[in-house]
Amino acid sequence: MKFVVSLLLCFCGCQVLVAQVLEHCQTEPLQQTLEKEIPLTYRPNYFLPLTFDTRNPDTIRDEDIRTHEDPEVRERQNLAMKFQISLQVPFFARLTCPYQFFLVAAFTQKSFWQLYDTEGSRPFRETNYNPEIFFFFPTVYRESGFRIQLKVSPWSHESNGRERGVLDRSWDRIYVEPTLLYRTRMQGALKVWYRLPERQPKNEEDEIAVDVNPDIEDFYGNSELRLRYYWNGKGTTNEVMTGMMARRNFSTGNGAIQLDFTYRIEEVHLYYQYWNGFGESLIDHRVHIVKHGIGLMFYD
Repeated sequence: MKFVVSLLLCFCGCQVLVAQVLEHCQTEPLQQTLEKEIPLTYRPNYFLPLTFDTRNPDTIRDEDIRTHEDPEVRERQNLAMKFQISLQVPFFARLTCPYQFFLVAAFTQKSFWQLYDTEGSRPFRETNYNPEIFFFFPTVYRESGFRIQLKVSPWSHESNGRERGVLDRSWDRIYVEPTLLYRTRMQGALKVWYRLPERQPKNEEDEIAVDVNPDIEDFYGNSELRLRYYWNGKGTTNEVMTGMMARRNFSTGNGAIQLDFTYRIEEVHLYYQYWNGFGESLIDHRVHIVKHGIGLMFYD
């Protein structure tokens, strides 16, 4: 009940923010607005050739993983590779005042590759797929260097693409995500979601409608906070960025934190990632993982 009330308050607050565009609306040519507000990259695109899980995988697997017949599923390695590819494409735009927005389709893929498993077949242990569509309002408020953007998604799907069974993970959500930006130095985003209920089974033999991960919100929670700070300003030749992602289910006490650090060299960024908590991947959403990763980040 508390979450429903919080979600309603968040939506009402966003309605007030959207109304502010009446005073702060600016009309620009379509191409200029697209290039500035909606680059091809969506979430960070990164490549971490070396990640190290500091906890012993043999002691933290859940029952479904520990008893699985496939050894490449059971035996998660401490040393692995991780990468993420994320793209977005706007397919509808309304740029006339007072309500300027884009309808955007996005896709994110995050993969975990056991490249250093020399005794096995170097398998991709897990890949998560996240297609979504959302309405993007580039400027709902602007004042003294501050700007507020807004994303509202009527559908966001995430799954690991496995056949129906103990390793299948998937869920669908709607969400609202206001983002506060300050010049080229700081940005913060609060994403609040509601999980769409699974289809009810027609009978006892209707396995398609079975919820394969009914406890996923116990570990992911219902919201996510992201913060970034650019020490020399975003886009500078010696750009340095520190970032944080945090989420928590206050009822169960489960959650996660991710810390990011990048240093720009030409068109790429040296990248260090630290993860501590649940839900790094869907297959291990019940597993508390502590991991360090180094590599490169690519973004506009």
